[in-house]
Amino acid sequence: MSVHFGYTVERTQLSKFMNGRGIWELRMTVPMLYLEGKNLRRDSMKPTKASKLFDKHVRLHIYTHFLKTGQPPTAQETARALSSPPLDVRAAYQRLAEGRALVLQKDGAILMAEPFSAIPTPFSVEVGKHSWWGNCIWDALGIPAMLKEDARIITSCGCCGEAMVLEVKDGLFLEAPGVVHFALPPRDWWNDVVFA
Repeated sequence: MSVHFGYTVERTQLSKFMNGRGIWELRMTVPMLYLEGKNLRRDSMKPTKASKLFDKHVRLHIYTHFLKTGQPPTAQETARALSSPPLDVRAAYQRLAEGRALVLQKDGAILMAEPFSAIPTPFSVEVGKHSWWGNCIWDALGIPAMLKEDARIITSCGCCGEAMVLEVKDGLFLEAPGVVHFALPPRDWWNDVVFA
């Protein structure tokens, strides 16, 4: 029994917008993965080492695309970037959603790749000249933590609607009036993560 797969990694700097350190993009080319003639990335098979590796490449591409554009890639864009069939990418999206790494819309498009939202939310996060949408205040605070950068979070009070600007500097949340309220305990978030 043999598994055939391989990939190359090419690292290129995207920009120097974050304290001069830059954001790096990893480009990977992952050929078809076969185990004695069976495609290992199809959703008809249980996850294997090879499909898990492919899913990691897909996930890395999703986050790199979000960082560059503020939006998630379509399955077609991911397929082109990884030189893979769209069917394999859609299967990877589904596996990642089942593992709670993504939230998909009914049509299979990415809605959330925590902490990023594909659609505008009340939590806009600005880092330098770039901005992203957080799914909730928790995710909005997660974006600067993930990037290890200073940020402004433009939001509003959930109670009265008053505008609020929250700041993160040097990894610390700067004091601001207000209370962060979680309507549901974290253990219940995935019962309906879009609502939570």
